[in-house]
Amino acid sequence: MSKNWNKIGDELLAEGRLEEALMAFEKAREELPDDNPWPACNIGRVHLQAEKYDLAKEWLAKALHVDPDMHEALYAMAVLYLKRDDTASAKAYLWRAIKLEPSNPKCHFMLGDCLLAEGDYYGAILEYQLVVRRSTKSFWGYPSAYCNMGSAYYRLAIWEDALNAYLAAFRVQPANENFRERVMDAVKRLVTETENSFGKPENRVNHDKGAIITRLRNLGERLLHEDVGEAAELVFSRLNELAPENTPGHLPLDNAQRYSGIKNICRRLSRRVTTVL
Repeated sequence: MSKNWNKIGDELLAEGRLEEALMAFEKAREELPDDNPWPACNIGRVHLQAEKYDLAKEWLAKALHVDPDMHEALYAMAVLYLKRDDTASAKAYLWRAIKLEPSNPKCHFMLGDCLLAEGDYYGAILEYQLVVRRSTKSFWGYPSAYCNMGSAYYRLAIWEDALNAYLAAFRVQPANENFRERVMDAVKRLVTETENSFGKPENRVNHDKGAIITRLRNLGERLLHEDVGEAAELVFSRLNELAPENTPGHLPLDNAQRYSGIKNICRRLSRRVTTVL
């Protein structure tokens, strides 16, 4: 019977019905022996989700007193301390949990969040890479791992890698507006970096401008292939500004006409995506 109460409590907790979940776990605690850590751990999880951190810490500590190697309680403690911005304590619990289950993706995800918060961007990237390698798209943290990886690259001003990571997240959840906005922001940064890499506009020669056009063309075509219509249109619009139709030496007329056609495709894609969202 007690096992059933724990199962019922888990289902209620997943639905966000915290008071009912707490009642179920309390009933499980009454029926299970004192040396079973699960009721205390589950009660702590309820208080953690309710953002009652002192109560959560108290109950999770009770669970760990009974079983110091209880993985779920260690992970919940790490979440608690990260929410309190105590990344050092969060990492200490995570390392204990990872030692018990080295391949558990949610621990590496949380460790990545700790390192990201501390400004260890390369360390965070490594953890998020572990997450996507050791999990599947069904794991709740899979797309967010790519997004957070993109944020780490973004803070390092490595725009192309940031874009690659954001696009990976976007592929998994194309309706996620946050992922779409991050892709757009990274594209804008990458376009600016591409142009700035060749110095001031007045000092550029035709060869420099041709290289910029080639890079932006490749970027735009890639975004079009990724089905991010508005981002592709942004790039092709900038291309038309750099090399408008009938501009000798910058962009041949046939290519300019081709880009104009691609822009029309981009507009249709943008309208289609807007309709879906």
